[in-house]
Amino acid sequence: MTARAVTDEQLGAFARRQQELFHRVVKGVVPCQAAMDAMQRLFDPPKTITVHIKTSAQDIIANAKSVFERADIPFTFFEENLFELAQHDLELVRGRTCQVLIHKFDHDWVTSDGREFQKAKKFDGNVAAYLLWVTEALPNGWSVSIPKDDSRLFSDSGNCLYAPRFYQDGDCRAFHLIDIRSKWLAETSLIAFRAI
Repeated sequence: MTARAVTDEQLGAFARRQQELFHRVVKGVVPCQAAMDAMQRLFDPPKTITVHIKTSAQDIIANAKSVFERADIPFTFFEENLFELAQHDLELVRGRTCQVLIHKFDHDWVTSDGREFQKAKKFDGNVAAYLLWVTEALPNGWSVSIPKDDSRLFSDSGNCLYAPRFYQDGDCRAFHLIDIRSKWLAETSLIAFRAI
């Protein structure tokens, strides 16, 4: 018998929501293509993200908070710190469409490994683009985006540098800033961006 990661109650709740969505599509309340697009994002996170010319750091954070609150994802950092990071990185991608690099190492890794890998591919971590991408994709597992330039990371009084990390697995979800001196587990995806 195959081991299950969810309870009968969770499966029942999922089946009811699935049936509700089906009936809404049949009645035209939810457009079929919109439902298909939403399901596709669950199976395959978006490979591009577009940062509109009028987007502001306030817009990005407000939208992320709204999406995270609906998904019961706690903010575990000071909002002003994230705003400062997003504000700076937004100028690098404003008005651009960016390709998204999603990479998993086959071993535990450190920040220098991630930076070397994304540099070789001509990608870079970007806090603003990462917030937009996470908000749209809500990917499962661990992911982090680490800009190549330390000045684009939050620095506390203890001289630690922090990058944004997202985690989602079952009922456990979090978005926070984490010290880049950490050793990243192999299951942590490196997320980086390249304007096209």
